[in-house]
Amino acid sequence: MPSVLVVDDEEYILYGLRKALSRRGWDVLEASSVEEARDIIRTRPVEVVLTDIRMGGESGLVFLQEIKAIKPDTRVIVMTARGSEDMEKEVLGLGAEAYLEKPFDLTYLDQVLRNVLKRRGFKGVVQELSLVDILQLLAYESGTAKIEVASPDGKGAIYVEDGKLVHAVFEDIEGQEAFDRILSLEGGSFSVRRGETSPKKTMDEALDAVLLRVITSRDETAETEPTDENVISLENVEDFSFTASLGLAEEVEVPDEIREKAGEIVTKLQNVKGAVSGGVYIPEHDYHETFGDTPMDTDTLRRVVKVLNALGRDEMFVDGETNHYFRLKEGVLVWVETKGTPLVVLRIETAHLF
Repeated sequence: MPSVLVVDDEEYILYGLRKALSRRGWDVLEASSVEEARDIIRTRPVEVVLTDIRMGGESGLVFLQEIKAIKPDTRVIVMTARGSEDMEKEVLGLGAEAYLEKPFDLTYLDQVLRNVLKRRGFKGVVQELSLVDILQLLAYESGTAKIEVASPDGKGAIYVEDGKLVHAVFEDIEGQEAFDRILSLEGGSFSVRRGETSPKKTMDEALDAVLLRVITSRDETAETEPTDENVISLENVEDFSFTASLGLAEEVEVPDEIREKAGEIVTKLQNVKGAVSGGVYIPEHDYHETFGDTPMDTDTLRRVVKVLNALGRDEMFVDGETNHYFRLKEGVLVWVETKGTPLVVLRIETAHLF
């Protein structure tokens, strides 16, 4: 059971966070002051610290600096009721893993806590979801980092600055070709060096755009490999499915109310400013409806939901010749392709669809 130390001088906040996080599987420790939290850190193993900034007595920022000095592997998330962009930069610059402004959604907080446990010092295999894993490391900072890659085929690096992919190098190639080469690696490892800037810029692409491109390209190139499950034998005859072996989808009964709900949302989506295509996907029933000339397939929508959940986010915006906007809310994913409609407008126009 992962442990989290919650530091806040408001008793009702401590109580509420303890109840909410305990229900989600956390071992919750509490402190109403920096002094009390300091004693706990010295005597108890703590994986994540969730601390307020402004409290009676010492500041949470002082405590953050102390933790990073004496226990640098302890993750720290800072929360405040009176935040600002400058405050966020200061907090992240001091080594915090994330910065939250009150009030925040408790499910979102749980996701942030779990994500920060996975990332600092993360060492992972470069395989099918390696890029998603790396983006997850940087998602809550929109930050700057160098991702070093090593494999039997060679070494390379990917550079991200201010949430954008700016450079990639692999052996003697660089730019887009190097980035694609790294993605094709079948084995190896990667590590993240935060704050390290690129020596040059050969690319300029938002992380969301990278993520969407990777997702859709996998769907387009995926091939079905023969497996034992596709071969009938005496051992599996009772479980054998002709529809599965032939790659045919089995008919799934979708409740009428779900179809009706999806249809209503699609009708509203068609009225979104500049919409040329769009649709709705309901993961619980694996059901989707679309409109327009460029509909998304179900596999792509499944991956988008998976990625958004992994990153603890509820939306993704990718600009280009046409813009794509995805929004996940209350177990429903909507997407719309538009021509030049700003993100702020899409947020407003999709807020009332659910």
